[in-house]
Amino acid sequence: MKKSDRKQKKALAIKRKRDKQEVKHKWGSEKLHETEMNWQSYDPKEKQDMVAESKAVFKALAQLKNEETDSQKLQEAMQRWHRFIGLSYEPSLEILRGLSYVYRDDERFRKNLSQFDPDLPDFLFGAINNYVDSLEEIWLQEQVNTLEEKH
Repeated sequence: MKKSDRKQKKALAIKRKRDKQEVKHKWGSEKLHETEMNWQSYDPKEKQDMVAESKAVFKALAQLKNEETDSQKLQEAMQRWHRFIGLSYEPSLEILRGLSYVYRDDERFRKNLSQFDPDLPDFLFGAINNYVDSLEEIWLQEQVNTLEEKH
């Protein structure tokens, strides 16, 4: 192995370790473990399909940036995004909402998402928050219904 290859491999290992520490700090070791276990369970073809789906999800969302945040098309695209996130870990509503901030405020995510459309990070901030608001409303209504059934 060439010296430059060893340096590159070492730099990648350091970056992975730093990324893991960041995920652990933001979302907890349980979510990190869940994500790692899910990713390791996929074969190379499934991993390739996930990368392709990621690109397709964000491309579709970028194409909907002029839609109203509560439009049917956008809500369906947000459900697809939610299902995609769920392939790695089961996200709580808090985590979903947190992703809206990460996409908008973290320069690494912002740069990656901007390749689909420069406005995508800011659009996703609103779209995700609206989507999570609607999920919270559904959850609250279910809780009210449950309480009413008990009385």
